[in-house]
Order: sequence, then structure tokens, then C-alpha cells
Amino acid sequence: DLRYVSDELRSDKDVVLASVTKKGYQLSYAGPKLQDNEQIVRVAVTQCPKSLRHASERLRGDKDIVQIAIAKNIDLLDYASTELFKDREYILGLIADNPRAYISVPHELKIDKTFVFSAIERNSEVRKYM
Repeated sequence: DLRYVSDELRSDKDVVLASVTKKGYQLSYAGPKLQDNEQIVRVAVTQCPKSLRHASERLRGDKDIVQIAIAKNIDLLDYASTELFKDREYILGLIADNPRAYISVPHELKIDKTFVFSAIERNSEVRKYM
């Protein structure tokens, strides 16, 4: 358990990788550099999708990693980086697949008529979440 090891071991890639392979939530105890390591974060999120919230801002903006998490629980989109929400087509694609994704959309998009109409056009079920 990474909670009980030294900072040095929390920054050791092999130690952290072994830990998140069994318990993805252990990413929360990993050193910052390893929370920004794509391999470690991918393994952690695959094992425990909620561990997305402990990934670096950069990796919370990685569409592939976010997809791993939200495939299990769309509500985890809340942990995606703000940068990811700048890609309107990506977000509209998520809404097309699951209208509940709209809940996580930032306010700026929710008040943008063009975005809202596009969301409805992609999936009319999104109205339930507006």
C-alpha cells in the first residue's frame, strides 16, 4: 500500500506500477511525476476508473484515458481537464453516445446556443439533462 511507503518509493515507477495494477486508486498516493506518467495512469484508470481524478491535468485531458474511465461511468467526465472541454466536437460526440455527458459540460457551453442546439441535434435525449 503506497500510503505507508516513503516518498522515494512513491516516486519509483516499478513500485507504483505494481501497486496500481492491483488497486488503481493507489494512484492518489503516487508522486506527481508518476501521476503524469501515461502508462501508470492508463493502468490505474483501467483497474479503477475513479482514479482519473488523481491523474495530472495533462492526462485528464487525454481522450483515450478519459474514454477508459467514462466507458464505465459517464459521471467521471467531471474529472476531465478543462482543456478537453474546448474540443466541442469531442464533447458533442460524447453527448451523442450518452446524453448524461451534458451534466459535466461547463456553464460556458451550456449557455452557448449553437452548442446546445448541436447537442439536441445529436441526441434529443439530452433535453432531460438541461
